Amino acid sequence: MKTLLSGASLDGSRPRIRDYGGMLSILLSIAILMIAYTGLHAQDQPATASTPQPLISAAEKAFVPARPLNLNQVKQAIGYPSKAVQASLEGVVVASMLVDATGQVIQYTVEGKAHPVLKEAVAAKLFTLKFEPATRGTRPTSGWVQLDFKFSLR
Repeated sequence: MKTLLSGASLDGSRPRIRDYGGMLSILLSIAILMIAYTGLHAQDQPATASTPQPLISAAEKAFVPARPLNLNQVKQAIGYPSKAVQASLEGVVVASMLVDATGQVIQYTVEGKAHPVLKEAVAAKLFTLKFEPATRGTRPTSGWVQLDFKFSLR
């Protein structure tokens, strides 16, 4: 909190101390609210004549995620790694894949609390997955897909 001393009075009494901290915090709060309000409502503004917006129907905007076509075959190919069986390893491997507009996996990440042996078994087969590509409206597009691979000895 900042304070400001005003000049001493003519009668020699102590200078007065003014507290500007409270007023400053109020002004700062008002400024933040104004910025937030402007940002939130800027997107609600109608398009101007200089920036025409194309007319897109809801059906054209609709996004349908990619769907795996050969998931069962890939799961069979992964199987249960023998090292994992011997060590009684279990877990769930979460694979996030970027599927392009042709249905091919082009990038992936493998996550989860599963043992690295299980993660490696899944990662080795992810590029063999084939997908019906995601669509936006009627056009094929790329999109992320997440699949869980569960390993359980029970």
